[in-house]
Amino acid sequence: MKSPEQKLPFEAAWRQKLTPADEARMRAFLAADPSAQPGWNEELGLNELLKRLHEPPVSSNFTARVMAVIELDGSAGRRTVQHGWWNRLRSMGLIQRAAVGAVVLTVAGVSFYQFQTYSRAELARSVVAVSGVATLPSLEALENFDAIKRLRQVSTPIDVDLLVALQ
Repeated sequence: MKSPEQKLPFEAAWRQKLTPADEARMRAFLAADPSAQPGWNEELGLNELLKRLHEPPVSSNFTARVMAVIELDGSAGRRTVQHGWWNRLRSMGLIQRAAVGAVVLTVAGVSFYQFQTYSRAELARSVVAVSGVATLPSLEALENFDAIKRLRQVSTPIDVDLLVALQ
């Protein structure tokens, strides 16, 4: 009884008494697969036992009771939707709402600050990656920077003869 094809004859017997065509098909199935015979005998026995059981009495207002339970379940679901965070916030007092607002603004401010800090660090990393400068020059290299800068500011006339001679 593993494959769906093997289950079909058994399931047909669950629903109704087998027709002669179904019985012939079942006999052919059992002849082709003798290992299914114990399962078929078990199914027949279970069906006979189920037929002997008495159906339980159903009250006259069964449908109305079922519909009432369904309606209660549906209204419970609507109630949970109606009591969301917005309604809870509306039911709070003024001081509680102000405290919630302060917490929300604080969290938003800290989040924005963290985002800006992260963005600036990423910008600095990307500039270093693009420029190829991994580190800043050392202090020793910048020690004579002011003196070199002042040398460029001195306006000395260019000695054209010397320049021509050097070239």
